[in-house]
Formats: sequence, C-alpha cells, structure tokens
Amino acid sequence: MSNKDKKRIGEILKEAGLIDEFQLATALGRQREWGGRLASILINMGFVDEESVASVLEKQLGQKCLSLDNKKIPPEALNTVKPDIVKKYCIMPIEFDQKTLTIATSDPTDLKTIDELSFILGVRIKPVLALESSIKRAITRHYAGVIFADSNIYQIDTANLSEHMDLMRFEKIKPDTSYPPEAIIEALTELLIEKGIIKKEDLTGKIRKKLYKD
Repeated sequence: MSNKDKKRIGEILKEAGLIDEFQLATALGRQREWGGRLASILINMGFVDEESVASVLEKQLGQKCLSLDNKKIPPEALNTVKPDIVKKYCIMPIEFDQKTLTIATSDPTDLKTIDELSFILGVRIKPVLALESSIKRAITRHYAGVIFADSNIYQIDTANLSEHMDLMRFEKIKPDTSYPPEAIIEALTELLIEKGIIKKEDLTGKIRKKLYKD
C-alpha cells in the first residue's frame, strides 16, 4: 500500500466502529485549534481508550503493539534524538543502524509526523506501534528531566459551565507565546476542574454548537 493510499487514524477508527462522525469532527476541530495528535485527542476526550486504538492498528498494520516497559534501548538510538523532540512528538527511539532509526509511536499512520522527524533528524524513520502511556514511561525513564503530566483533560465532571462562560471567553484567549498551547489548555482545564465550573455535557454541547452552527 502506497503512502497515498494509507488511511488516517480517524478514518480507521470510524470504520472500526470505535468513534462516530460527530466525535471525529469534534476531535479534528480541537486539533485544528490547538494542534496535537488526533489519536491522543480522541483518547483524552474520552471517546476511545488507547488499548482499543492499538488493537485496531495492530490489525490494520499487521504488527504487534510493542511493550517498552522492560525493553533495553541502545545508547546510539537514544543519542540520535534530543529530549525536546521525543517529548514534542511523543516518540521513543529504539534502534539505529546509521541509516534507519526505528521509533515507537502510538500512531504509525501519521505520515506527516514521520516525514517531519525524517527531515529534522536526517535519517530514514521506521515507525512501530506502542501505547502512548508506554512511550511516555520510557521517555521519562531514559531521558532525564522529561516528565509528562498524567491528565485526561477532557474527562471532566464538574458543574455550572454555562453560568461562567461569559468569564472565560475561550475563543478570545490570546495565550502567552512563551508557553505551548497544549500546556495552556491543560492548565486552564485543570483550573476549571479545581474551581468546579465545568460539566462534561455542557462542554460537549458547546463544541457541538460551534461545529454545526448554521
């Protein structure tokens, strides 16, 4: 199958019945606004779990999901990719033969990321499937100072979102450019959870209205 013919993760999950059209459109809208990996967004929004995503990709790609928890990774692979790159793309280098770098990723169908990494690192990239949680643990274990916050920022169950929307004005926020958008939305959502002003169904309703307004 050529790169042109390969299906994207959203199409694969929808055809497998794991997500519906509205959930895919919602996640794509969030991706357009804030960036990030579509599979991760779908998982964080509570639309699907990572084990189900991996199971579907195993069948689609014809490869087993690799566990990194007890895998020994050679220094030459680790030294090929800087810590900021592995965290930004959430990938784990596992083998390097001077021409090809094998990386673990939660979405081997993400050709845009694969191409970007190949350009940045100057090597051919071979992606293999692994759970994102396993990749993050491996990154934290092998790269000093790289830590991921454990939070599903869209799985929220608090109250009275509609009463506070005038105070928040999400669409008008102009983030400090010294911080990445991913960190800003995560911090904002955590604050709303702590204050008890978000309710999941209200947030979903707002997203639906925004995506499907006349």
